[in-house]
Amino acid sequence: MKRSPALRTLSHDHHQSLVIALALIRGGDESAGAAALRWWRHDGLTHFEVEEQILLPAWQRACPEADMGMVTRVLAEHAMIRAGFNELESVGLAVSDVTGLGLTLQRHVRFEERVLFPAIEESMGEPALGQLAEEIEAAESTGCGAR
Repeated sequence: MKRSPALRTLSHDHHQSLVIALALIRGGDESAGAAALRWWRHDGLTHFEVEEQILLPAWQRACPEADMGMVTRVLAEHAMIRAGFNELESVGLAVSDVTGLGLTLQRHVRFEERVLFPAIEESMGEPALGQLAEEIEAAESTGCGAR
């Protein structure tokens, strides 16, 4: 299925997320952790903020029947992934923890691509998806939220 233009940039972000997840799953040396942290600070945080502050609220506004279980899952997984990157940044992680973080990130991205995004595309009409695309573009261009 071709991705809606409204979700295309988020979907493109997921590709890099999967590259990072795979590097973490494979473990390896400190460079994998360092690369993951650079991605997290530069792209990962903004991506999560766009989903939390723009995507999910827009879906809920446009579709009162939006699956709150999916919304809750996304937010819970974001919290787990954030905690993992915060721990990686502050104290480092053992190889098994880095692998776990990678697996969590990988499962999360696959859920969004295979379940969440298709549900959003299916339930939101073209006008709402068009508005969503504009909001996502504006948020990404400004970094979505102060850090």
